[in-house]
Amino acid sequence: MIFKKIINKIFKSDETNEEETVNIYTGKYDNFIREQNSKQDSVKVNDDFNKATQNIQENFEITLNNNLEDKNFDELQHEDANYTNENLRLDDLEKEYEKNLKEKCIRYTLKYTIVLYLNQIIEHPLKSDLWVSNHIDEVCSKEQIEEYVFNKKYIKEAEGTENLKNIIPSYTVAELKEVLKKYDLKVSGRKQELINRLNENLTLEELCEEFNKPSYIVTEEGLKLIKENPQVILFKKYFSHHDLNEYEKYYQENKIEDMQEFSINYLIYDGEKNIEKCNWFGYYWQSIREIAYLYFDYKEFDLSLKYFMQLIICELSFWEDNFYAIDFNVFIHENYIKKLLETVEVVKLDVHELKQQFYNCYSSSKVPLLIIPKEEMFKYFLAIINGTAIENINKEIQSRITVPENLRYELHFDNTNEMNELVEKLRQYEIYK
Repeated sequence: MIFKKIINKIFKSDETNEEETVNIYTGKYDNFIREQNSKQDSVKVNDDFNKATQNIQENFEITLNNNLEDKNFDELQHEDANYTNENLRLDDLEKEYEKNLKEKCIRYTLKYTIVLYLNQIIEHPLKSDLWVSNHIDEVCSKEQIEEYVFNKKYIKEAEGTENLKNIIPSYTVAELKEVLKKYDLKVSGRKQELINRLNENLTLEELCEEFNKPSYIVTEEGLKLIKENPQVILFKKYFSHHDLNEYEKYYQENKIEDMQEFSINYLIYDGEKNIEKCNWFGYYWQSIREIAYLYFDYKEFDLSLKYFMQLIICELSFWEDNFYAIDFNVFIHENYIKKLLETVEVVKLDVHELKQQFYNCYSSSKVPLLIIPKEEMFKYFLAIINGTAIENINKEIQSRITVPENLRYELHFDNTNEMNELVEKLRQYEIYK
């Protein structure tokens, strides 16, 4: 079966003698099988089969090289096992996509995929630069997505001056300088200056000759779809590891024009849900940290600092998802420290002001129990912003923690009641000394 599929795949694109050629080689294969079936020695059958197969392959080695440049045996196996759906009708793409979304682990719905694809065309209009996320392969091909957005009139091929406007900025400085040299033009200056010089000195015909890579343009319909779904780009940027269905449901139920406000509201909502499930790492890593990042990106550094402080307090609380991680040796993670330092630099609070704000965050923390006193915790915060290596801070914290033996196997909990029972037990010991 696979052998015949290879033969057919090889000659799929041949314009002449396609049927005749396929019949010749599949016929050889069938005759060979009939001959070998009459033999008794199974070992010899296998040896002869392998030799004959090798001979057939050698006979049209050139044809193989010419026709299998973009094909491989794994691809054929996937097709044979129905892993791809090449004949998927575009009319049924939405249904097929939703079916696979439920049955497989696919990150985005079709709507999200289309909007992200259109946004990518805006940022990278060259056809050669376009890609579709790997998860698409489980449902359909990149070509089907392109055909789909064409049929929906979301994109069109750029022509003439539209194409020039689209593609010239995508060329590198070195490539632009090569064209300038060709026309004996000055090659110094920044990229935009080089582009302006080309536009001012070359005719439209010359520009079209030098810059002729094909590109797409997002149509008014496509731009409308992007504008109507601002939550999609936001999800890709900030929330891609959140549950998409929950995120989309929250957006549809709480639509507001101010996407910054929506983002903060959603993260607070998501944080509360994590607390209900005792998912403390999810609470401070997916909610508190991302709120700090959002305010940082929006340049609201006072609020960003407040949430960075809360994040450090949460990390030094030792609460993880359904687990009290007092035995861990890494408490503070380095991922966000750079942004924290930039925030402190911009806000420019003195030590007294920093301490007051830190103490306020400590008092309002939602974690069940803080065993490190606020004075000690603020000392670690100062060490961080003064450049002490995070590794050294973690080592010092670890050296001051003692876990009672009878508690080592009671640090897991499945619900709020079990967590509260653990809190009461922890209060009985001096764990941080």
